[in-house]
Amino acid sequence: MFNADQPTRGISVPGIDRGLRLVDLPAIFPRPRNLQLRRFLVLALILCGSVILGGCDTGHRNIIDNTAPPPVASDFPLLSDISPSQGKPGDEITLNGVNFSPNISENVVIFANSSNTVRLAGLVTSVNVGAFDPDTGAPSTLSVVIPGGVRTGTVSLNVLNATYGDPAQLIPDTFAGARGFTAAPELIGWAVNDDGNGTLIRDAAGNVFPDFVYLYGYNLTNAITDVQIYDGTTTLTADSIIAGPPATASYSLPPGIQMVGVEVPSGLIPGGDTAPLRMIAINGSTGGIPLTSSEIDVPWRFLFGPGDPSDMPAYIAGAILPQGIRRGDVSIT
Repeated sequence: MFNADQPTRGISVPGIDRGLRLVDLPAIFPRPRNLQLRRFLVLALILCGSVILGGCDTGHRNIIDNTAPPPVASDFPLLSDISPSQGKPGDEITLNGVNFSPNISENVVIFANSSNTVRLAGLVTSVNVGAFDPDTGAPSTLSVVIPGGVRTGTVSLNVLNATYGDPAQLIPDTFAGARGFTAAPELIGWAVNDDGNGTLIRDAAGNVFPDFVYLYGYNLTNAITDVQIYDGTTTLTADSIIAGPPATASYSLPPGIQMVGVEVPSGLIPGGDTAPLRMIAINGSTGGIPLTSSEIDVPWRFLFGPGDPSDMPAYIAGAILPQGIRRGDVSIT
């Protein structure tokens, strides 16, 4: 045990010695007559040595080795929520969180299906990053356009070149989190008859043959509650909706494509000789908030007499543009 009354030459301090020995204390400090004052001076010297040898971490660099402190929770990019959490291609949603990159290209937003087998990149249109707070991070928001072909699943954010509030902590790719997302139905095509190549035909009484048209696209299975059909004059609701394709179909669907059968109601009145039926699918299974699909036009022909339908009217065909598409020609076969 240390005795302040004993000579202090060659004192070593356990725990902070590190191969060093303190110099002659009396040579530095004249021996005070007061015992308590002597003890205070010794303890003060020990404390100063500990700080110098160990360094300190106040969020800045350490004194000894000049390294940045390890990042804490408030330094990391974090996705907290998305708003709204549902939508259709072309809609814009907002991602909220902290520590996004101020550079648009360094925020990568991915829309994935539930099994993570389909991953589509959204187009980030804007980003806003506030001032960095050591306790809470930098409040951040970004806007992103929902891509075509999006499926119900998740929206995730990866931040490239994250700095964690300190440029020295540069990390190439940081996963900021993912949130659930419900995609609206997306209609991309239609089929009539078992071969899928037929057309709807109407007669003078307003009846339609055959009475079913099959619509295909994404996010359709077990989700469509009704289909609205516009004939150019009025809007009617489909008589019924069934799963597709029909059991007698001679065609098959590409992977990931879903289909529903729509029973066309009677009483449709053409808005003109070439006016198509415009069909819109409604998804009502999202907590009472309906999701409206894209529109699709289905051509139909007029029956002048038995076996004498009108020619097929011109109509517009739509398609989903693939990732990585380049300028050029589009061929139809």
